[in-house]
This record gives sequence, C-alpha cells and structure tokens, in this order.
Amino acid sequence: MQKIPIFSLVFVVSTFAMLLNPSVVEAQQPEYQAHIDWAANDSGHPNCVERYLAFPVLADCLVAGNRSCVTSIAIEAAYRRQDQLALYLMAEITQCHNSEARDVLYRAGAPAVGEYLRGFSRPVWGPALDLAFASN
Repeated sequence: MQKIPIFSLVFVVSTFAMLLNPSVVEAQQPEYQAHIDWAANDSGHPNCVERYLAFPVLADCLVAGNRSCVTSIAIEAAYRRQDQLALYLMAEITQCHNSEARDVLYRAGAPAVGEYLRGFSRPVWGPALDLAFASN
C-alpha cells in the first residue's frame, strides 16, 4: 500500500474545507465590491436624506428602496459608461454615513466600480430610457 505524504493530505483537506466554507472564499472579494454588494441589498433607513432630496430622481428612491434603488441607478450609469457618476452615487449617496467605505470606493476608482456594477443585471427600466430618448 502506498503512503500519502502528509503535505498532500493537508493540502487536500484544507482545499476541501475552503470550498465548504463560503466565508473563506468571500474574504478574497475586494473591499469596494463588498460595499457595493451591501448597498445593492440594503433598503433600510436612509442616511443623508438631504442628498437624496437634492436630485429629483434620487428623491424617488426614498420610497423605493433607498440604497438599493440608488445602486440600480448607479448600475444603469455604469451600463451607459458613466463610471464617474456611478462612483459618485455609490460613494456619496449609498455610503454618505461611512467615510471609510467612501474612501475604499474612491481608491478603487471609477473604472473598477463601473466594471463591477456592469456585472449586475441592467435595471429593467434602463432600455426603456434608450427608447424614450431615441424618439426625440
């Protein structure tokens, strides 16, 4: 019978354990992506209501999901290659209460934030805007 080296056995067991433990895999996600994911899935109490009210389209988000609504607008901006606007929405609106998260998003930069947001499904209303503007 052939003996299995202890190193190989440890490697196989630790690899298998990582696959079974999603928190280990999630730990490899860049921090800016974690902040985006949190905002995309958060519809709790909004912070910085005055920032929402400063833009009519964002004011509607106060009754339509707060941060998750703003994230959908940022996703549409990213699909339109307006990455700087997408970054602004994610950093200054969804993370207005968290300066550390804002800094992480700004350090990641508009291209990275935009590219990550384009990985989300485009909002169902996005193509309707294309049709509305095309008829003008």
